[in-house]
Amino acid sequence: MTLSRGLPILAVASLGCATMRPIPDPTPLSQLQIRAIQSRAYSVRDPNAVLKVLVAVLQDDGFIVRYANTRLGLLDASKMVAAPGNTHTSTLLDRIGSDIGGGTFANASVEAMANVSPSNDGVTVRISFQRKLTDSSYGGTSEAPTLVPVVDQTTYQEFFAKVDKGLFLAHHGL
Repeated sequence: MTLSRGLPILAVASLGCATMRPIPDPTPLSQLQIRAIQSRAYSVRDPNAVLKVLVAVLQDDGFIVRYANTRLGLLDASKMVAAPGNTHTSTLLDRIGSDIGGGTFANASVEAMANVSPSNDGVTVRISFQRKLTDSSYGGTSEAPTLVPVVDQTTYQEFFAKVDKGLFLAHHGL
């Protein structure tokens, strides 16, 4: 009788002693997979119209466009974001600047580089985001920034959804 009562306790106690294996890091993405996440094809024929929509979407998200070349289809923009550890950020692109751990970074920004190219069926857009973290805690001087590429698929899906909406509005003259 005592044995039947002790068996469940022994089973529960042995579960508590089981060692937990760490969850393995996700498999790193290949360069081809990253390029696929960062790219989108549009049936629009005018690369300049798409570039203008990209500028508008980035500006709506708080980016400052530093450079745009319509002939080459290049765009470079950046925005300051909350320093890592601040979870009170408003947009996805703010959050990608704030989810770096380890280290005390005084300044954080998100850098965007886009390439708009004509293709057989329209226009192809490739945009890449990277986090730029700068530690300026050494008497006002700054060490080399930490650059971290953003390869989160959700970030790019949300960004391209905004571009889709912007192209729709531009097409309808809104």
